[in-house]
Amino acid sequence: MAQTIESIVDPNDPSLTSEMVQFPGTAGNVSAYVSRPKDGKNLGTVIVIHENRGLVNHIKDVARHFAKDGFAAIAVDCMGGSVAAINITGVTRLPKRSRK
Repeated sequence: MAQTIESIVDPNDPSLTSEMVQFPGTAGNVSAYVSRPKDGKNLGTVIVIHENRGLVNHIKDVARHFAKDGFAAIAVDCMGGSVAAINITGVTRLPKRSRK
């Protein structure tokens, strides 16, 4: 299995404002990681979507990379702090859908 690098852009990079935030959702509060350049105005925005591992440090690092490139980036925790179990030995396929 490939090893991931925790972070390449320092989480405390002085040129960025990076923090966890919460906002109200339909089923309760939603957590997200936001990173943007400190001196940014009228920034383009990137929404970072994580995989089944959840909002891990690697995804936060991806957001910081976009911030270093001049974007405001938000990575929403779509799994509510959970992490999916990964079964390497077996893969379950979903049944094929019929085309109508």
